[in-house]
Parts: sequence; structure tokens; C-alpha cells
Amino acid sequence: LTAESGATVVFSYIGYLRKELTVANTVSDLKVVLQPDVAGLEEAVVIGYGNQQRSKISGAVTTVDIKEATSIPVLRTEQALQGRAAGVQVTQNSGQPGSTQTIRIRGLGSINNSDPLFIVDGIPSGGIDYLNPSDIESISILKDAASTAIYGARGANGVVLITTKKGSRGSKANLTYDSYVGMQEPWKFMALLNAAEYATLMNESRAAAGLAALPGLTDPASLGQGTNWQEAMFQRAPMSNHSVLYTKGTETSSMAMGASHFSQDGIIGGEKGRFERTTFRVNSEQQAGERIKAGQNVTFTNINRSALAVNNEFATPVVRALNMDPVTPVTRPDGQYAYTDYIDSDIVNPINQIEQTYDNWTTNRFVGNVFGEMDLTPNLKFRSSVNVDLALGSQNIFLPAYDLALFPGDPNRPATEFREVNSLIRAENKWSTWQWENTLTYSKEFKNDDKLQVIAGYSALESRSTSITASRDSLATNDPTYAFLSNSLNVEPQIPRASDGISETAWIGQFVRATYDLGKEWSLMGTLRYDGSSRFGLNNRFGLFPSFSAAWNLTERPWFDEKDWIDFFKVRGSWGRNGNAEIGDYAYNPVIVNGLNYTLGQEQTQIIGSGPVAIANPDLKWETGEQINFGVDADFLDGRWNLIFDIYEKNTIDMLAYVPNPGTAGLDPGPSNVASASNRGAELAVGYQGGEGDFTYNLNGNISAYRNEVTDLGAPVDSLNQPIYTGNVFGSGDFVAITDIGLPIATFWGFETAGIYQTDEEAMADTSQVNAVAGDVIFVDQNGDGVINNEDKVVIGNPHPDFTYGFTAGAKYRNFDVTLFLQGSHGNDIYKGMFRYDLNTTNLPTSALDRWTGEGSTNEAPRVTHADLNQNNRVSDRFIEDGSYLRVKSLMVGYTLPSEILDRVGISKFRIYASANNLFTLTKYTGLDPEIGTRGTLEIGIDRGFYPSPRIYNLGINVTF
Repeated sequence: LTAESGATVVFSYIGYLRKELTVANTVSDLKVVLQPDVAGLEEAVVIGYGNQQRSKISGAVTTVDIKEATSIPVLRTEQALQGRAAGVQVTQNSGQPGSTQTIRIRGLGSINNSDPLFIVDGIPSGGIDYLNPSDIESISILKDAASTAIYGARGANGVVLITTKKGSRGSKANLTYDSYVGMQEPWKFMALLNAAEYATLMNESRAAAGLAALPGLTDPASLGQGTNWQEAMFQRAPMSNHSVLYTKGTETSSMAMGASHFSQDGIIGGEKGRFERTTFRVNSEQQAGERIKAGQNVTFTNINRSALAVNNEFATPVVRALNMDPVTPVTRPDGQYAYTDYIDSDIVNPINQIEQTYDNWTTNRFVGNVFGEMDLTPNLKFRSSVNVDLALGSQNIFLPAYDLALFPGDPNRPATEFREVNSLIRAENKWSTWQWENTLTYSKEFKNDDKLQVIAGYSALESRSTSITASRDSLATNDPTYAFLSNSLNVEPQIPRASDGISETAWIGQFVRATYDLGKEWSLMGTLRYDGSSRFGLNNRFGLFPSFSAAWNLTERPWFDEKDWIDFFKVRGSWGRNGNAEIGDYAYNPVIVNGLNYTLGQEQTQIIGSGPVAIANPDLKWETGEQINFGVDADFLDGRWNLIFDIYEKNTIDMLAYVPNPGTAGLDPGPSNVASASNRGAELAVGYQGGEGDFTYNLNGNISAYRNEVTDLGAPVDSLNQPIYTGNVFGSGDFVAITDIGLPIATFWGFETAGIYQTDEEAMADTSQVNAVAGDVIFVDQNGDGVINNEDKVVIGNPHPDFTYGFTAGAKYRNFDVTLFLQGSHGNDIYKGMFRYDLNTTNLPTSALDRWTGEGSTNEAPRVTHADLNQNNRVSDRFIEDGSYLRVKSLMVGYTLPSEILDRVGISKFRIYASANNLFTLTKYTGLDPEIGTRGTLEIGIDRGFYPSPRIYNLGINVTF
């Protein structure tokens, strides 16, 4: 190697710390010894109100490799967590652009709210849709009670700490531009009947009920394939993102400024389902002398969103496309949208529905803080910060009038063909949160390498939200551009309507945390937080939340020296208690409603009044989570391998539930802290990095498993327990899920089936199903009482996975790089509830072709009939499917231009890449997408016509000047 005097030579190798040496004139030979990296043990990890070295952490804290996660297009920040952190489950609530995602840390912690707390740059956040993922520097996830106890009554469901990118003092000006453009498409269509098959089965179904065939269906073969409503509804849709970040530092200051614009159309409706996000961000710090530092973090975000109805089996384009008969065309010969002659008014032309939908939401949000720090002594630092989160949201919903009937104005035309009166709904919502926090931090290092740090603080927070909604019918125009509440015709009906509301809550908290490191071998941490909130009853507004944790680094023991293949081995344990206060602002108050009429006087005059309908509960308090955790962190073989393993048990007590009042009370029950549940689980994350010469690679995988169980619902000792039933599905006409003692939350509940009656004689012999005939479903009489009723319902499925997992593989060869990311879930069930079996003439899946048609034909699918006296489609295990899946979430290939070329044009880095998201899915589930989100904590894994996640192809560049 030849180098000029003064040049810097860099030595690096996978698994070792990088080393730089400056060449001198007199040096001819260099001897360089690289030290093992041991996976960044000295890396500072954000843990809440401070940082801690990874080697010293005694709780369960997971960091996400945000550089790896955002090297591919990430549409929302939550997606950066999916499959990349053990113990963290992220599910898409809808594939519609801008839709939220559900995050569960170590499973469901409550039958009420199980959402984690988000902290962005020290600011509590009610949602992180305002963030540009490219602006994020680091993400830490606090999972155990010892790590989250410093957040007290808000930490029971875990805490996600997000730090945005900042400049650094003494750094040169740096400008980064990231951009990608992409195209989305549906990755799957469900197998449904074509027109000929539909007509055949409808004729057979009507004949079984003694009815004649419907006109137009008498010659099924002549109908051919008919209309594929999925092809008509789904479309290819564009998306794009552009972001720029400028950073600069001086001797005493640093700053970062960024802006971004993201746009995504929907694969259903295109711009009718568009999401746009524009962000502006400024972070800066200024050192004033040796003892004082001040700074600010400010983000402004504008979100514009157009939305379609999603995830219900009643009025969404997806459900209507799946249930619409294939005989009806999309449009008539005159160009007007066609309507069905065969199905109930619930199922209308989905393309017309999309065309007639105008639902737009605009949000402007300002999130920021200003802070000051002062070193009072060499060991004592004071920090004060003021945080604000302000948002203004406005929604416009316009329902145009239309008439698609062949004979407009015909009073006998079906309701599916027209809407006579247009309507406008406008809503304005304001949210504001301010917080003032003050902390004192004392740090002391002793001669024997012991270290002590104590942080004490005070926090005050207030949140306020207001809303106002107004609507009016019979507007003068049918053009949504000129639709205003004041622009109404002077005709009936034009009833104006309005409502408004306000909600307020306040918090105060005091906390202290002490950490003590005994050399490099032991690390101890204890935390206390005392919280108070206006959300709770007058008798229980304050609570204390303690925790303790310890870590033992075994590699510091003398007897461990002989194990030279182990670089680092730490065991840790923790115990803690924290709270869940997401219960609503006024749950302890009595519920009072308007419209309760009173009869007064001899004339028996009715007076409109108000009155209570539910009992107040002044003892209402937060739900309490108590958790114990044991873990191991290890690095092997010169830092090539690393491992993190945790087991935990979390018990949630004082959960809110409604215990029935005696009939003599006259009022409904209010919520009480009477229920409890437990979660037990294990988590494993393993990583490997290797390579030789110009080729390097890394492998990272994680797997998590937990078991959830309800242990109490608060029934009095002398009373029968009353389960919670949820998930009413139209097609089955009953609840799908149960939450009960001894079961996981929201377990699927229904009838067990035992095949199909093959003959009328077999059906008549079974007295438990008096209306059954040959071809009907056999439902199991569980209690043997000779009657099939709700007493025979049993567990038919579990929406909770046995385990979830993620795997990332990355490789680099010279200037080329490739990344593969897999993510999956195993063992969870899905209830398939998107078909409207309550309507006789909707379309059906092709599995109906294998229906029972005679003795011995099948023992799986029942006959088709318009007279289903046996209720074959009631909630049963017939509609439970395995929801396990393995998905190629992303595949990316990139190329970085050589520095010799870039140096000539003043560019530090220029990388171009191509990527694909949701490229391939391996699953047995026959619905549109196995990655089913939630519709509340008590409704999990119910497919009501889920808007699927699209497959996405992107081309992008990363440029640094």
C-alpha cells in the first residue's frame, strides 16, 4: 500500500472497530490491531429521559435499525417496526392510503385500549402519522414495566421513543435528497362465480325453495363469464415521495431543516382514496458559554386525505364488489351505471358508489418544543422544556343526488337506483396539548469505575379537544366544488342539523430514577413515578408506580476468560408496575342523556328533560399492569453473532368492565375496575454479520410468542360470569367473538359442525335440528339436550398468532447492495365474514360449486337454497380459516456510484435503487389479504371485506451533497 505523507489510512473489518491512522514520512511498516466491536456495546440507547449504554441496560429495550428499515420506501413510520422488533406486532388496519396501523407490544394488555405511548423528541404524541419516516434518526421500544415505569400511568402498553435527525456541532453543511416514484397494484383476486355459474346456482337455490327461476337467468350458458367486479374496482395507482434534509454545525451550534411531500393514490378509487402528506421540520441547538444550552424541535404537517368506506360488510366498495352478481354490467348501453335486478338494496354498483363518494379530510398539525439546559455544577444538570401538539382537522362529506333508473322519477324504481336529495356534512375538530417538564440530573463517577446517575423530574400536561358538526340537505348545486351549507334550495326537505362537543384532561407527575453501575459487571436501576389525572374518580386520582431492574455482565468475571468465543454475556431481570389511563375523559361521571320526557301536572303535560342512565363511579382508577422479565444479551465469535432473549409474565389488574346492576337499580352500570388478564411470552432476536474482501452481508431474525388469557371479569361470587360478546357480522346474523374467563381476548365463538346430512332420513333422525333436510349442515349438540341453541356454542378459533417473526438479509458487493425482508404470522385464525349470506342472491365463492347435490356428493359444503330454515350460515367453524402467512415485505437492489466520479461534480453520495413491497405472499387464506387488522381491541381477525395492501414497485435515488 502506497500513501502520501499526511494521508489517512482506514482499517476496517466486519465484527471489529474501525481504526484510522495518519501516515508519517518516517513510517514504512504499520502494525494495526483491530478490537472486536461486540455489536456496538457502547452505543447510547434512548431509554426515556436520557440514554444508557447498551451493555448497561437492565430492562427489555429493543432498538430498530432505522437505517436498514428506511433504506426501502416506508409509507408510515409504524411500518418501520413491523417484523423488525421482537415482541412487537404491527398489523395494517386497511390497505387504503393513510390508514392507521395497530401496534401491540407483548400482546393485548387490556380488553379496552392496548395502544402504546409514542414519545417523539420528548413530546407525547397521540399518533405519528404526521412524521416523515426519512426524518427519523432512531427508534427505541420499551417493553417491560421497569423500562416504562418512568411514564407511570401511561406506560402499561409499552412506549415507543422516536428521535428525529439533528445536526451536529462542528460538522460541515450537508444536503440530502431522497426520492422515489412507484406504481401499486392488487396482488390477488378472490375466486368467485362467473355469470353462468351464478345463474346455475341461483336457479338451483330457488328451485330448492319451490320458486321459479328469475328472468334473465333461465339460460345460464348464454351468460358466459359476465362482469368481474374485482377487475372493475381495483386499479393500478401511482405514488411518490420527495424529501430534502439540510444539516450544518458550528463550534457552538447545530441545526437541521427538512421538508417532504408524499402522495399515494388508492388501488380502489384512485384519487378518491388519495393520501397526501407535506412536512416541514426544523431542529436546532445553541451552546451559550460552557454551562448553558438551548434548542427547539418543530414540525409542521399538512395532511389531505380522500377516503372510501372500508372494513365493514354493509356499505364498502370491496364488499359490494365481492357480493354483486356477475350478470349485471358496470354500465348500461347508454353509458349510465348499471344496477342489479337480483340483489337487495344493500348491494349497489360499487363503481357508482365510488363515483358518488366525496369524503375529504384536511389536517394541519404543529408539534414542537423549546428547551434549555444548564450545568449547575460539574455533576448536576437542570433541564426545562415546553412541549406543544396542536392540530386542526376539517372534514367535508358530500352526498350527491343521482337517478340511474331507466325511467327517472318512477316511484316504483328500486332504492339502489337513485338518491333524490343531496346532502353536505361539515366537521371541524381542534386538538391541543401542552406539557411543561423540568428535570434535574446528577451524575457521578467514582475511582473504582462505579457510576451513579439520578434523574428527578416534574411534568404537567393538559389536553383539550373540541368538535362541531353541521349538515344540510337539498343544496342548490350537485357539484361538490360549490357545495356550501348556506347554498340551499328554499324547498323541503332542507333541515339544518348541528352538534358540538368538548373534552379536557389534565395530568401531573413526579418521578425519580436512579442507576448505579458497579464497574463493568453490575448495573442496577430503580424508578418511582407518582401520577395524577383528571380522568379518574375523585377517590382515586393519584397512584404510585415503582420498578426495579438489574443486569450482570458475566464476561467480567475471571472464570469467564477461558470462553474466548463469547465476547459478551449479560443476564438481566426486572419487575415493575405501571398504568393504562386510556379510558376516556369522563368515564367516572354518570351518563346523562337528553330526550327523557316527564309528565307533570293535572293536564299530564309532557316536558322534555334529561336524566341519568348509568351510575357514577367516584372510585374509578387506571388499569394496572405488573410485569416480571428475565433476559439474556450475548455476542459471540468476535462480534459476528449477537443474541437477545427475553421471557416475561404480565398481569393486568383493575381492568375496566361493566358488571350488571340488579334490576331494582333502574340504571345501567358504569365502568368499574374489576377485570384482569395475563400475558406470558418469549422473544428471541439473532443477528449475524460476515463477509470477505469486497463482499459483506448481514442476517437478522426475530421471533415472538405470547399467550393471552382473561382471568377475571368482575362477576360477584354468587353470580354467574357474564362474558363479553363482540363482532356482529351481518352475513351470519350473530356475534363472532367472546371474551371470557380462561380464554384469550376476543376468541372466536360459534357452532361446531360435523359435516352434511346426506339423506332426509338422517336429518329426521336428529331431533336437535327439526328444520334440517338432506344437504343441510350438521351442528354439534354439545350439551346433548336435543336442541341447537346458544348453549351449544364453543371456541371455534383463535385470532391471536402462535408466533410472529421477521427476517432480514442484506449484502453488499463493491457498489451494489441488496436487501430482502420477510415477515409473517403463524397460528392465527380469521373469520371470513365478507359474504352477505343473509341476502339470498349475492355472488358466492367458487367453493360453492362443490356444494351438496345428492347423497355422497360432499360432506363439506351445504346445498344452496332460498329457504334456509336450518340456518346453515350461522356463526360456525365453517367460516374459520387459517390466517398464517409468510410475506416478502420488500426486496431492494441498489447501486452507489463510485466516489471517483462523484468527487468531480461535488456530490458525496449518489445511490439509485429499485424495490418491490408485498412482492409475494404464501398463505392458505382464501380472502384478499391475510394481514387483517383490528376494529377495536375486542374485534380481531374478522374479515369484513378487508381493503388489501397493494403490491408496490418503486424506483428511487438517494443523493448527498
